[in-house]
Amino acid sequence: MDYEELINYLLIQFPSLKEEYLENEHMHGLPHCVYETILVPEIEVWCKTKNDNNLVKLSDFLEELLLSDDSKIKEVVNVSVLEPIVLGSKDIIPYLSRHLHEVSQQELDYWQKRYSINDN
Repeated sequence: MDYEELINYLLIQFPSLKEEYLENEHMHGLPHCVYETILVPEIEVWCKTKNDNNLVKLSDFLEELLLSDDSKIKEVVNVSVLEPIVLGSKDIIPYLSRHLHEVSQQELDYWQKRYSINDN
């Protein structure tokens, strides 16, 4: 997995996001935009509707990306998924946290501490 494959990998793992991605041509080739603008709102929906199947899959997905050797991949997860959740969707954090693996939870905790948000 490398940075250039990040959008395609997301769409393979979560095919339901493909239609919105295709409708937003201005985001093609911009992983940060795609993850923040398309994935984060979907995570909110999954948490609010208690879609545990997608949240388990998401947890595996995020953990895999955070364990990557590519710092740009880790940056996308942190800056374009976890940080926006902490800043804009903090009400979903308790439910999301139930599904996260160790490294993902550590990174989420970092962002909460950084912004002095403690919802756990």
